[in-house]
Amino acid sequence: MKVLVTGAAGQVGCRLVRQLLYRNYQVRGTILPDDPCRERLAGLDLELVEGDLIDPFYVRQAVEGVEAVIHTANIVGDQFHNNVESNRLVALACGEQADVLDRYIYVSSSGVFPNNGESIACAYHPVDELHPKRPTGNYNISKMVGELYAESVERETGLRTVIVRPSHAISGTTILSQFTVARVCGILKIGQNKPGSELYMADGTELWHQVEAAAESSDQPCSARDLEGRPWYYQPNDARDVARCLVSALEEPGAIGESFNVGAPS
Repeated sequence: MKVLVTGAAGQVGCRLVRQLLYRNYQVRGTILPDDPCRERLAGLDLELVEGDLIDPFYVRQAVEGVEAVIHTANIVGDQFHNNVESNRLVALACGEQADVLDRYIYVSSSGVFPNNGESIACAYHPVDELHPKRPTGNYNISKMVGELYAESVERETGLRTVIVRPSHAISGTTILSQFTVARVCGILKIGQNKPGSELYMADGTELWHQVEAAAESSDQPCSARDLEGRPWYYQPNDARDVARCLVSALEEPGAIGESFNVGAPS
């Protein structure tokens, strides 16, 4: 089977390419011209096609001739137009090939629920696939729009679709910087300014002062717990594990038509 991986040089994409090649898939990957992460793919036996996923002609060419598409590409940050347009064009191009594609796998985000308790509280824990979708911020909203396009094309064309929603994907030693005194205090400050958050203190208590007073430095590791001693929910993913989940979404017959939340054990 020949598989298209969009964003092949990305943090998840490059690891997905390796896992697919190891399992003897043929791989075509999209990559931006002059992508600074291209070297992640050095020495790998795949077909690379350069271009921009907001170019409809390029997207159609990339999709043509493959049997499955895994759409990992999106720009993290405030690139709303690029993300929405690329999600739309990839879904539409896959819909045009619905009769020959085994499946289209759209990589969304846990941010559609949301996944940041300092901004808005979840309706319940743990967050499952049926949790109400209430994204905040341009990136998370663009991911939600991508889901809607995938589902719309699925209804109109019969495209076999799978939606995968990873939580925060990290790699290497990045995890070590996720909970420092500075980061925890920053999260607490955001929460105190948002009455709808899980960290809001109605009495105005500024909890970060307690953390700062107890710390030796701002970059000191900090294990965050609430006032009752319960640890904060944080379920990051190793990028290799996200890639493995995408391989499962490609290979499992029962995945078609479903959506899956992906996170580390709580």
